[in-house]
Amino acid sequence: MCSVSALCVDLVSGYSGILIFHLITFTLKNMMKIPHRYTSYVFAFFMSAIMALLMCTIIVAANSGVSAGYVQRVIHAYTIAMPSAFVCILFVRPIVAKLMIWVVEEH
Repeated sequence: MCSVSALCVDLVSGYSGILIFHLITFTLKNMMKIPHRYTSYVFAFFMSAIMALLMCTIIVAANSGVSAGYVQRVIHAYTIAMPSAFVCILFVRPIVAKLMIWVVEEH
């Protein structure tokens, strides 16, 4: 059974979550954007950051399990994987773009 204080905490935390979301979206809409000429680098950065983190969490869990020290092992693997993935994406992206032209039909 939920107490009144727990309900108040849920309402306040839910409301603060909404405020934080609106603050982030407002900040993102009004911040200076990176010039278009850096698109390939920004793409490579976000792609490598997200994919390296996902892969590190999965591979570390598969190799050593989710036990004590899991987060530290993931962070250690990520410090190696993210820069490596960034460089690889910079080199592989033009090749993939050419493959896409060959494989995907035009409008």
